[in-house]
Amino acid sequence: MVVRFGILGILAESPCYGTQLRSELLRRTAGLMDVNAGQIYSTLERLGRDKLVQQFGAPQNGRVLYEPTDAGREVFDRWLESVDDGASALDTIRKVSLALSLPSVDGKAVAERHLEACLQRSTAPLEGLPEPITSMVWLGYHSMLNAETNWLRQVIQQAARTPTAFPIDQERPRRGRPPKRA
Repeated sequence: MVVRFGILGILAESPCYGTQLRSELLRRTAGLMDVNAGQIYSTLERLGRDKLVQQFGAPQNGRVLYEPTDAGREVFDRWLESVDDGASALDTIRKVSLALSLPSVDGKAVAERHLEACLQRSTAPLEGLPEPITSMVWLGYHSMLNAETNWLRQVIQQAARTPTAFPIDQERPRRGRPPKRA
């Protein structure tokens, strides 16, 4: 799902075509969102079907540019405001990294919402498991929450000191396979 929302967020910054979206997703998540061009285009197709993106102008050099519709922007904004307690830590890293990289998004606020949710989850009791399973699960769960909490705190501190957002790269990535290395 992060790919879907990542596409909407990038398009909210600037109209893009599929290969450019892939490049931006990789760049904005430091490669943690490894998607292929086929995934991008099938996601664009579904977003178009759901009326969340539309074609932007006439195709340029055989490339179709996309932009979000008003509904697509609203869906993206709601995603930024939400905190999914069932999301993996990796999806949280992807979401926060993407939010921090987009100039029109308050990425620090996104990180702060996720930190608050982590802190709330860390006090929730686990029920229904017999000992010693309960203590083992509790230990693992809290270790993961502590790691996520520490990361979010560091991100918030860094975002407060240094601008993290950067514009969409307007140099279009080449189509096709990269050249083979010698």
